Amino acid sequence: LTIFLKMIALTINMPFTLNILSVLINQTDKNIVNAKKMFWKERFLLATPLIERAIQRGELAETTQVREFFGWAAAPLFYRLVVTGDLVSDEDIELMAQRAISIFKKI
Repeated sequence: LTIFLKMIALTINMPFTLNILSVLINQTDKNIVNAKKMFWKERFLLATPLIERAIQRGELAETTQVREFFGWAAAPLFYRLVVTGDLVSDEDIELMAQRAISIFKKI
């Protein structure tokens, strides 16, 4: 999860990505909105094995949903990088990952 979040952070920090995000956030064109939904649908699909392996290892509850989990894991990252423009260290990302895991861990 930490590596996955680090990849997201690196991607977000690219000027190209920041420009795309700023355009997409305010977009109402149906084709663009649909493309955005498909992009995220694919990302969640690609992340499914990561969650499934964590469930198999007993690190996450069997009821963990990929989209909900990554919402909790990535929201602080997007907030700090996109909204406030704060820098995010590897330690910050590790803490974000651990917090998300603790919310969804197997009890």
